[in-house]
Amino acid sequence: MNIATVRKKLSSSAVSGIFRSLLAIPVYLAITPLVARSLGPEEFGVWSFGSMLVNVFAFTDFGLKSSLTYHIARGRDSREEVVSCFNAVFWSYSAIALAVLAVTVGLASGFSCQLLNVPTHLESEAAYVLSIFAAGFGVRFIAVAYQGIVDGYQEQSFTQKVFTCWLLVNAAGTVIAVTVFSGLHALGVVSLIGNFMVFVAFYLRIRLHYPFVRVRFQSISFAALRRLLKFGGGVFVASMVIALREPFLKILVSHRYGLPAVADFEVVLRLCSQVMAVIVSPLGGVFAASAYLSDNREELSDLVRSLFSASLAAFLPIIIFGIAFGEALVTWWLGEQYAGAGKLLPGILTAFAVYYMTEVLYKSMEGSGHSRYSAIVQTVSLVFGTGAFFLSDGGMVRTLVSAYLVGFVTFSLMNGFYFLKRFPGKRLIGATELLCFGVPFGLFLATVPMVSVSMLAPLFGVYLGVHLCMVQMTGAVDLIRLGKSIVGAVGGKQP
Repeated sequence: MNIATVRKKLSSSAVSGIFRSLLAIPVYLAITPLVARSLGPEEFGVWSFGSMLVNVFAFTDFGLKSSLTYHIARGRDSREEVVSCFNAVFWSYSAIALAVLAVTVGLASGFSCQLLNVPTHLESEAAYVLSIFAAGFGVRFIAVAYQGIVDGYQEQSFTQKVFTCWLLVNAAGTVIAVTVFSGLHALGVVSLIGNFMVFVAFYLRIRLHYPFVRVRFQSISFAALRRLLKFGGGVFVASMVIALREPFLKILVSHRYGLPAVADFEVVLRLCSQVMAVIVSPLGGVFAASAYLSDNREELSDLVRSLFSASLAAFLPIIIFGIAFGEALVTWWLGEQYAGAGKLLPGILTAFAVYYMTEVLYKSMEGSGHSRYSAIVQTVSLVFGTGAFFLSDGGMVRTLVSAYLVGFVTFSLMNGFYFLKRFPGKRLIGATELLCFGVPFGLFLATVPMVSVSMLAPLFGVYLGVHLCMVQMTGAVDLIRLGKSIVGAVGGKQP
């Protein structure tokens, strides 16, 4: 596979990712208020603990998925290597999934009351949510072994399509669950079915396209497992830190501000994740592509710089939009009972945008073999963010925004410095692009305090038009070509 083919596959994955992410936003905007109003703030807060559990146990991955993709991308021509690595990951994940399910089912009731501060009358519901999410986690976890093969062979566009199907199935099931059955139990069943669908999709892909990859206990190679764990160690620590950030803060918020505050926090986190996914999902193939190009520093640095320019061009309008309209839109969307979420959104969305601006730098360095760096930068980010949380003497909004901004700004600054150190003589962005993007951005922020609320929408329209012209003019993104590709993807044509 030559470099041109890698770029073509990465482009195809990006188009599929953009399509999925654009579809996810209206789905999320429609589903979230439906679920929130059906359950109410307390039960919705309990439901949010399910995603927290998944994030907590995600660190039991031990970095094996990323390590599997890395080793497949570099040793794809050796079937023996591929099979031994796959079986090492598959059997490890199977054992971990069963252990997680057993531990969760056994400890769910006490865990929900004592640590999560769940009221007694919701104890059984919380235990059910934790248990059903643990079961779904196990199914999805084992599916990741198959996904690692798909991604290692640079087929991230298929991965994007699988999760597009999951999105639609999960959305339809959620609507049925809250309108027909109206309860946490039905939502849990829907979540479990969606995870089974993902597993079946990846399993069938491997059986049809890579039939030599089979589950065989005798194919387990402890030497392969050691190689995977050696690279995966840094990824494991980074993944553990990422996984712990949200549940750790949720626990702190629950004890300091109560379950309704957790519900506000959950709404904002999920909304920010959906918005970020529009940009991040298209970049999902960067890790595998970086592993493939790790021996070609010049080509890798050029790819990373072009993707960073595109990320910067995409995230600046998101920051502007959140600051100008975030609070009012969330309150209109979910009602006054979630006004706290509206106050949180502008600051948290800005922090997420700052973080993901340099995600391509982070993933490229991780994918090209620098897994220890990923552990260091994530740990430093969490320490700084947690320190800001405890040092803040304000209310929930000020405390959480401080924690995220401090942590995520630290993360992005470290990524920028490390890239420049690793590729001396390279620039992340040219002076022309910096001026073309930065001047309209700065002018909008300076103008906002001087205009009325009714003028914000026209002002944002002007800014967005100017910004898009600058993006096309500088070549950061070929918007015309991208639009045609997305239209082709919607119409069922190969992007």
